[in-house]
Amino acid sequence: MKNQNQLITSFYKGKGKKGFLRPLALSFFMLASIDASAQVGKVSLDINNVSVKEFFSAIEKQTSYHFSYRDIEIQDKEAVTVSSKDEEIKKLLVRELSQRNLTYRVSGNKIIVTPVKQESGKRITVKGIVKDANGEALVGVTIRLESDKTIGAISDFEGNFMLPDVPKGDKLLVSYIGYKDQTILAQDNIVVNVVLKEDTQTLEEVVVVGYGTQKKINLTGAVESVSSETLENRPIKSATDALQGAVSGLTVTSGTGQPGEFASFKIRGNTSINSAGALVIIDGLPGDINLVNPQDIESISVLKDAASAAIYGARAAEGVVLVTTRAGKSEKVKVEYSGNFSFNKPTRLPKSNTGLNHALLSNEAFKNAGLAVQFPEDAIVALKDPSISAIAKGNDWIYTDNMDWIGTMMDNSFQQTHNLTISKAAKGLKYLFSAGWLDQNGMFSEYGPDNYDRVNLRSNISLDIIQDKLILDSKITYLQTNKLYHPQFAGWSIPYITFIQAGPNMPIYDPNGNYSRYRMQANPIQALREGGEGRNRQQTIEGVFTLSYKPIKGLTLKAVGGATIRNRQIKEWRRQYGKYGPNGLISMGAGQSGPNKISQESQTSRYLTGQLLAEYKLKLDKHDLNVLGGWSAEEQLYENLGGIRTNIVGNEVPALNLGATEGWSNSADETEWALLSGFMRLNYAYADKYLFEANFRADASSRFSKKNRWGIFPSFSLGWRITEEEFMKEQKVFSNLKLRASWGQLGNQNGLGLYDHIAQYVVSGYYPFGNELGQWASVQKLPSEERTWETVEMFNVALDMGFLDNRLSATAEYFIKRNKDMLVSIEMPSVIGITTVPTGNYGELEVKGWDFSIGWKDSIGELDYGVRFNISDQKDKLVDYGVEYKDFTAGVNQKMQGYSLGSIFGYRTDGYFTSEDEVKNSAVINRSVVGVGDIKYVDKDGDGKISAPKDLEYLGTTTPRFVFGLNLNANWREWDFGAVFQGVGKRNFYLAQEIMAPFSVTWGNFSYEMHNDYWTPENPNAALPRHYAGSGHNYQISDHWLQNAAYLRMKNLQLGYSFKKELINKIGIERLRIYFSGENLFEFSKLNKNFDPELTSTSGYIYPIMRSFSCGINLTF
Repeated sequence: MKNQNQLITSFYKGKGKKGFLRPLALSFFMLASIDASAQVGKVSLDINNVSVKEFFSAIEKQTSYHFSYRDIEIQDKEAVTVSSKDEEIKKLLVRELSQRNLTYRVSGNKIIVTPVKQESGKRITVKGIVKDANGEALVGVTIRLESDKTIGAISDFEGNFMLPDVPKGDKLLVSYIGYKDQTILAQDNIVVNVVLKEDTQTLEEVVVVGYGTQKKINLTGAVESVSSETLENRPIKSATDALQGAVSGLTVTSGTGQPGEFASFKIRGNTSINSAGALVIIDGLPGDINLVNPQDIESISVLKDAASAAIYGARAAEGVVLVTTRAGKSEKVKVEYSGNFSFNKPTRLPKSNTGLNHALLSNEAFKNAGLAVQFPEDAIVALKDPSISAIAKGNDWIYTDNMDWIGTMMDNSFQQTHNLTISKAAKGLKYLFSAGWLDQNGMFSEYGPDNYDRVNLRSNISLDIIQDKLILDSKITYLQTNKLYHPQFAGWSIPYITFIQAGPNMPIYDPNGNYSRYRMQANPIQALREGGEGRNRQQTIEGVFTLSYKPIKGLTLKAVGGATIRNRQIKEWRRQYGKYGPNGLISMGAGQSGPNKISQESQTSRYLTGQLLAEYKLKLDKHDLNVLGGWSAEEQLYENLGGIRTNIVGNEVPALNLGATEGWSNSADETEWALLSGFMRLNYAYADKYLFEANFRADASSRFSKKNRWGIFPSFSLGWRITEEEFMKEQKVFSNLKLRASWGQLGNQNGLGLYDHIAQYVVSGYYPFGNELGQWASVQKLPSEERTWETVEMFNVALDMGFLDNRLSATAEYFIKRNKDMLVSIEMPSVIGITTVPTGNYGELEVKGWDFSIGWKDSIGELDYGVRFNISDQKDKLVDYGVEYKDFTAGVNQKMQGYSLGSIFGYRTDGYFTSEDEVKNSAVINRSVVGVGDIKYVDKDGDGKISAPKDLEYLGTTTPRFVFGLNLNANWREWDFGAVFQGVGKRNFYLAQEIMAPFSVTWGNFSYEMHNDYWTPENPNAALPRHYAGSGHNYQISDHWLQNAAYLRMKNLQLGYSFKKELINKIGIERLRIYFSGENLFEFSKLNKNFDPELTSTSGYIYPIMRSFSCGINLTF
């Protein structure tokens, strides 16, 4: 058959040049062609949330068609969103118009749109298939008849559904949790293809709160939620790592790269000087978020204000973190595997000096101090000869090597994680079983113990005993951790030995092949290989069981029982190893000196809890009421048995029974505490517009006397959804605008011991008493029945905003925290003889701050992307410290009334002394040692001497300010991308003497490349003063050593690829994704380049923070 263009050409030629039918015929076929082109023509549209009329106009601009319709028939139709390229007009019109109960016909270049007329009496069977945007079938989708919602169907495993006996022309409503609802036209003789799009607003609609969930739109408290997507596929040790930069108001302090060490966090800054961290609740039980397998987590809710946290009362003063683990979701058995392999190296480290430069610096320092040099001329000559590693000096060595100890020891580490999950959500039964393994091999593991292993096993089961009436939910976990490390001698960790004791002139082995050791200090490789081993092994079993009963509509009764049983075994074996000289072995010692030593501890704790809860939900017209109440009881018992032995026979087998009978010790400890609580929450909403919430909790703690045992903690909050008001209906700026405010009180009992309200006697010593040995008992701490709860009062006001159909959202919050009854030490006369200073409720701490977050989520064609930025700040002030004001004391993180808890007090400086006359005519800190090239301190009071406290000043605080995070994500076809930037806008970092002054003690033997930049007449603007052996006069606390540690860091970068389903489904794989990820890839900071800006230790000689490069796989069957 000829196509239309061929027919037109033939007809035109057949009639010749005369004949008036020629133009008429041509016009006829052109109209026919136009009519047909409405079936095959294509357009490209990118419109969002526009009216049907605007939709028609967009098509008219790209074609020669004009739409004909009656305004009244389209004016109330659902808005149109289309993002397509070169899509057929027929397909486009059928899809969009049918969803709005419209149809069309073509007449010439006119497209006439009319409502669908239902054929009365005719009933059809509708068949279809439901998929997501990736083409994956969706199981359990609900399809209901719009005119009669009692008629419906559910999609099967393949996404197929069939709905018989449907009036032709009626509408079907397709809905699925987490996806946007879609309306389709009931049609017969075709298979309706329904593609549901994810609704990010719906996914975030329900938020986990204390003892339940709430709709996000109805929240009146400060709650921020993090989904499992944030945790997935990153080479993290714990969930805390993934929270950094993700939650406004949450300050995460990175852990070092040491195996088994994790990050910590604070919610909205400091709350008390008696801090114990935020309360973490995992599936209803208090726990450690760092020990939960991140792949088991469904969501994390951070409760930041009193309105959201008051229901947890006594332990919620520093905020609450709620962790909810995953449950089965798929109606068919789903098997998931994820694996990750990570290679790590330190971020920033000092660079080792050369052996020669180190010796020259040392000699310079000793000469400046008038002392004999440590490296005589023959040693300097040997240092210039690479073949000489040491020269003999009596029965000891002067080492003359050139050894990069930092580069050798601090090279790289390895981490791997493997997780396997089996889950299903059948009718009446949901289950999820998972197993996870984290394996960390530290930087020192090639030489000795530096490892950490964690095994997590989980069983989450939910059983409908009576469908929709009686449900039993059980969550059982088993955890085992095993940490191997080098047992320290007097704080001599391996990083300390590497940075402080192993000088660049010291080789690994001396000329005789024995391990080198400077004086009686250590060699890190020898310490690892010969110094013994520490082992910390923990096993934990947790279980929480919930029986839910729904006797009538809206009422739910719950009985909860939970237990945590934990056993920890700690064993440290400090083995003796040798110090060698030219003539052989000089001495043996465990570390610096002393006999070998073994210590063992066995710790057992049992935590039990029981809860009874009742919740009633009632909806009457525009009134929503939710009432929750309950009781809980908690008890914890702790036992500890320990033993220490020295002089272990043979120095090889670490057994207590091989120790000497002298110098042994045994210890035992047993404690118990309990908490009884009653709580309630009332939520009321009118027309989802005016919101009110009240929380109340009463706690009775065994830590207090009967006088003050009970603590009462209320909170109240209000919300106003302004966009629901009639006067806001016509405005186009806000799609959501909500104002909320809250006030409440929270409790803190961390400043007390378990039995501070009763007299405690310590029995010790032996004393001859007649013919026997007696012991004596003493009271070392004064009891007090007056001590009570710290009460933290919090006020919060916030504004939630949404724009452009909530594609753009923002939240701004301001808060004030006041701890009015903070437990602080009180002054007592020394004649009382009390060794432990008692405390009282006399302190006050105030914190003011704000949080702000803004996010954008949208799609452009096949590209889905999102951007989210958050920033927060808080300032704390120690209003009352319970004692009269005293003069400043130099130091870092000082507690001084009227200042921040992280305050730094020290001297102001004015460069270096440049001449002897300047030294003579200036105030100095110690005239016997100060000279040209030393730091010049400012004589603030002008008394001619530098002295505390009159010359001290407040120099700042170590508390981080303006903490921010930027999260980027995008998905395009099979590719996904994610990036996290995190940083701090203002932070002070103090460089401590021990790391900056290698010769301030005469026994020191280390220096770094940065120590070469010291004052000389030729280098007057040096970073360091002149070196001086045996004195720390240049290293008094001062602004000279204060650094700006503000930073911006790329916390994570990830790129993933998911294989197409048509390729992998053939071999039984549902999902296959590979990805590459990096952590801590780079940073910008003005801090001294030898130190990481996230370090918390001012000494600098701790296990470094690591950069990670990893690859991984996600596999689902």
